[in-house]
Amino acid sequence: MDRRLITAEEVAALCGISLRAWQRLYRRLEARHVGPQPIRITCRTVRWDCAAVKAWIARGCPGR
Repeated sequence: MDRRLITAEEVAALCGISLRAWQRLYRRLEARHVGPQPIRITCRTVRWDCAAVKAWIARGCPGR
């Protein structure tokens, strides 16, 4: 299992969308408390658990 933390750019690439599209989608997902949960490193740095993102994609991106 891939337990590394990935950037927004890497999440977007895994989802097959642009960074801007991921940023818009992330805001909607965060507002509804669905999707892969972000890990805040600092107030301006956010990462995602790669395994959680891949699991979310495998489930068909619920909440999208």
